[in-house]
Amino acid sequence: MFIRKSLAVAALAVMAAPAAVHAQATEPYISEVIIVPYNFCPRGYTDTNGQLFAIAQNTALFSLVGTFYGGNGQTTFAVPDLRGRTIINVGSGPGLTTRVIGEQSGATSVTLTTANLPPHTHTAAMRATVETADSSDPAGKTIATTVNGKRFYSTTAPNVDMRAGDITVSATGQGTAIQKTSPSLAIRHCIATQGVFPPRD
Repeated sequence: MFIRKSLAVAALAVMAAPAAVHAQATEPYISEVIIVPYNFCPRGYTDTNGQLFAIAQNTALFSLVGTFYGGNGQTTFAVPDLRGRTIINVGSGPGLTTRVIGEQSGATSVTLTTANLPPHTHTAAMRATVETADSSDPAGKTIATTVNGKRFYSTTAPNVDMRAGDITVSATGQGTAIQKTSPSLAIRHCIATQGVFPPRD
């Protein structure tokens, strides 16, 4: 009987061992960020929405994220705020500016100014001809220098500039901001507030 009970206990221990290993393997690292397709964060996680946490109640999480994402560093700290933002890596690359952890950059829209436009000018010139008028129909004609009866226009190509002050160039445009947002899909990001403290190599 004793041998039979011992074998049963041993069998149960063998069966339970994989479950224990699996549970330990799936326990998240504290501050780990996951993406979920549903409308809530799992137990042990919280939304990455920039909310403030008390350091006293979340010492492990604070020791990892510090004040990279906000907080006063004495009583509070913040988790990352990923709402409406794209995640990029820290550091620098060829032709790229350096990015430090927690740095925010970019904008969803921009309003262009003259400083953003290529150098250019807006001019207008009105030309006439020194020839005598030979038409009363202005369509496709040039203003003539010499009026001929009721004729004010000439079929001759323009060959002289009129005074520049006779023409006014008006400004245009409304200064409406240009949207810069790329096509995107909103999906929930959650940060682990409980779990295993991540080891450092």
